[in-house]
Amino acid sequence: MATEDIIELGTAEKDQRLRDIASLARLVSYARQNARELNAEFSVYCLDLALGALLQDLAESGINLPVEGTIEDASIGLVH
Repeated sequence: MATEDIIELGTAEKDQRLRDIASLARLVSYARQNARELNAEFSVYCLDLALGALLQDLAESGINLPVEGTIEDASIGLVH
């Protein structure tokens, strides 16, 4: 169980956490696109997993982003 699960975060802290996760998602998305352009297949795969995890974190926080085309190459069942 994470510390955040035990300690109730204030609204400002929650907002900052969501902004930080969204920033990470943008960074990973940018890196993934560059890896794809370089044909670095394993890096693209790993970044797909990372992006999927970040999007799941955002979804669990109540923010649902459209993911069409975001992780289209991920194998079925690997990214939730």
